[in-house]
Amino acid sequence: MARMSAEERRESVIRAAITEFARGGYSATSTEAIAKRVGVSQPYLFRLFPSKQAMFLAAVE
Repeated sequence: MARMSAEERRESVIRAAITEFARGGYSATSTEAIAKRVGVSQPYLFRLFPSKQAMFLAAVE
């Protein structure tokens, strides 16, 4: 199986963020929960998105 491109991984993070933010709202959602749902490390998450707010804004779009 081929590795996911950064763009595909980014889309996975956005999908996971949508789910997590829908469940807990912005304040109660941790970036750790999003990373866990995607199966990546938290530092990797922050290489794709500069902040939790950036993830939230991408999810809202």
